[in-house]
Amino acid sequence: MDPSNNDDGGIIEDDQGEAEGESYWDALDLSGVRLRALSVNICHYKHLTQLYLNNNALESLPAVVCLHLNNLRDLDLSFNLLTSLPQEVGELTHLENLLFYSNRITALPVEMGRLWRIKEIGHGGNPLIYPPADVLPGGTEVVFAYLRDSMPPPPVPLPRKWIPVDNTATSRNGGIKVISYNVLNEAYATHQMYPYCPSWALDWKHRKNQVLRQVLAHDADIICLQEVAVQEFSEFFKTELARADYAGVFKPKSRANTMSEKERRTVDGCAIFYRRSRFSFEKDYGIEFSNVAMGRPDMREDVEGFNRVMTRDNIAVAVKLKALPNPGFLTEAAHLYVVNSHIHWDPRFADVKLVQTQILLEEMERITNRDPVVFCADLNSTTDSAVYELLEKATVNPDHQDLQFGYKYGRYSSKGFHHNMALQSAYKHLGEPMTNYTGDFKGVLDYIWFSGKRFKLAEVMEPVNPESLKVYPGLPYAHHPSDHLMLGCTLVPKKTSTHGGSK
Repeated sequence: MDPSNNDDGGIIEDDQGEAEGESYWDALDLSGVRLRALSVNICHYKHLTQLYLNNNALESLPAVVCLHLNNLRDLDLSFNLLTSLPQEVGELTHLENLLFYSNRITALPVEMGRLWRIKEIGHGGNPLIYPPADVLPGGTEVVFAYLRDSMPPPPVPLPRKWIPVDNTATSRNGGIKVISYNVLNEAYATHQMYPYCPSWALDWKHRKNQVLRQVLAHDADIICLQEVAVQEFSEFFKTELARADYAGVFKPKSRANTMSEKERRTVDGCAIFYRRSRFSFEKDYGIEFSNVAMGRPDMREDVEGFNRVMTRDNIAVAVKLKALPNPGFLTEAAHLYVVNSHIHWDPRFADVKLVQTQILLEEMERITNRDPVVFCADLNSTTDSAVYELLEKATVNPDHQDLQFGYKYGRYSSKGFHHNMALQSAYKHLGEPMTNYTGDFKGVLDYIWFSGKRFKLAEVMEPVNPESLKVYPGLPYAHHPSDHLMLGCTLVPKKTSTHGGSK
């Protein structure tokens, strides 16, 4: 494209239709064409990834340009007459190279701290007084870290409400309020993983207290947490939640079994807390998927498939609880099983995720003996996955696309995947809400399921509106201590019988 100059020294579009439709070009070079102003018509070219405006006479960069050209990777503003950059430049979150050599800029907007993909900033030849002189020589990474940490936090979000689901179900007395939350283990919360997060907001000392406040704010009966470190369970969550009438059980990932006491302190796992005034503890269960697979001769028939499962040390923890006397809690639901799990994360191992989930469901059937179940999990699987299909439809055929890696998994590969748990998703009626919001991924990974024949769904925690998260380049961030979002529901036992005992 070669836009021509107009009388004001700006540019005019020469083919709007091409700009709005698909096009083969993604770079626009307007360097050295004596531009004194940039026409907002350039906003039509939203597909641009490279824009060169260097060696002109531009005195400003219109804020609206930054709001519309958000696919830009490279922006060169060097050798112009700019005295400032608009704060909206922080909306160009795909920028990798931002050059503005030899202008008249005295201060960089702190909003530039949102440019977490930045690789190079060219600022030489400007009379900069902000950031301070001792920061600028540190280079691009240091400059952007300073700006990122200097940004004021967004406004505090409104508390999440609880939405009634079934008017015939009451949450008073007999209702069981459950929340599930992946708290983001400190070992994973690195600047390399979350380059958009201010260092103060990434610090575990800050985040863990936010997690605790948010968990306690909902006054739940059952709390399921994923990615809890061994040390943090024993020294923080167990202690702090005990002050609020909770007792807990915990299971770390399998790797902790072979580590020294010092090494295992940072290994993460799953924790279940229950309100002591509502339930008494009867038994807990640790489920190690690799160990279960090891005891299955058919799984060992394909060595590569077997090793693919064995080297992923994900786990689940389950607890059997007995309801304490409560006028609204029916005899049929006197025993309750709570299961909490964290399935393998890597999208390249969709088959392993399915095998782990099948193993977990088989173990749940064996353990629970048809007593009512509440199942919380970070499944690391979206709603179009075989994992979700298995939980929702209770069966997955062996020709599912998530299994097309060429590996064999014993009888699963010949007979498919099945279970008889009759589980219902707490959020299915709303459309599973987004639970994971990072710079590179925004989608559903976390779920709450329950025995649909034994419980009515009374209410759910209000999903977070995705629009409200646009003020963040990703999570964790201020007011959101994890990259995951909490889920919650209240369940009421169904009247399945007038006689005692579990079916």
